[in-house]
Amino acid sequence: MSGENFKPQEEEIDLWDLFFVLLKRAKIIIGITLFGLLLGFLIAFLTPPIYRAEVKILPVEPTKEDPLLTFTQFLNFLESFKETSGNILFEVPLTRLRFTRIEGTQLAALSTANIVLDRLIEAFDLLKVYGVTNKDEARDILKRRIKAQMDGKSGLLTISIEDRDPERALKLASRCIEEMENLLKDLLKREALKKRQIYETYLEKLKSDFLNTKEELQNFKGSKDDEYFAKLKNFEAKKRAYEVFLKFYEQAKYEEEIPQVVLHVVDPPVMPQKKVKPKRSLIIAVSLILGIFVGIFTAFVLESYEKKKSLSS
Repeated sequence: MSGENFKPQEEEIDLWDLFFVLLKRAKIIIGITLFGLLLGFLIAFLTPPIYRAEVKILPVEPTKEDPLLTFTQFLNFLESFKETSGNILFEVPLTRLRFTRIEGTQLAALSTANIVLDRLIEAFDLLKVYGVTNKDEARDILKRRIKAQMDGKSGLLTISIEDRDPERALKLASRCIEEMENLLKDLLKREALKKRQIYETYLEKLKSDFLNTKEELQNFKGSKDDEYFAKLKNFEAKKRAYEVFLKFYEQAKYEEEIPQVVLHVVDPPVMPQKKVKPKRSLIIAVSLILGIFVGIFTAFVLESYEKKKSLSS
């Protein structure tokens, strides 16, 4: 019983010992805490402010029409035409060729592509602004300052750029979207050029075949029997083939000259008024808490050192 009664009393004495250590070293604890608080104030108020400009864009959705004619379907169409003398022609949807949708994740990755970063670095002389000597370092800094976030529900892509100058942050965000759009248009234009060249090659063959069939039909001198109707059917099929691919060729030529828009700016960037960094209240609060903990830790270390020193002497 006496042992059980003694244990709580021992714990109580230990707690009082801890309290007296803190009281004894109060000046050190307060001093370290105030030093940490002062350091926090210096960091909070001397760190240059950072501003953020945001822009929201929406990838263009393809219109919901008939299935698009892909390049594979295009080749299959030609093979079927050769085998069936044109019977497949009337089953091909006459929808104009369009490029597939550019996904938001692709646009997000494009915002930090090296070609886009390099154009921004050159346009705003960021080597000088960031105080670096080569583009690799400038790219790393700029890439860390560009954030792209996709909203799965709305489908909107938010691209934000941070900079110490609010005006430059605004211009960087606007120019980033402009360079992304220019890059996409260049890619689409090259794809349209390939399509146009492919269609042009086959169109010449179809035109020659169509004219030869037309001439054969005009020069046919027999009676209107099965042979004549077979030639007429062949002529109509090749005429239809020529008309179909003439439309595809004209569309590809149009897309080559005027690439389709692949993104819409929903919310253009505006001049940021509020700084996003540094968060002064958070820095000061963390500095205060760290100062208290470091002060208490130092107090116990000093107390332990003095006890060991007194015991050894």
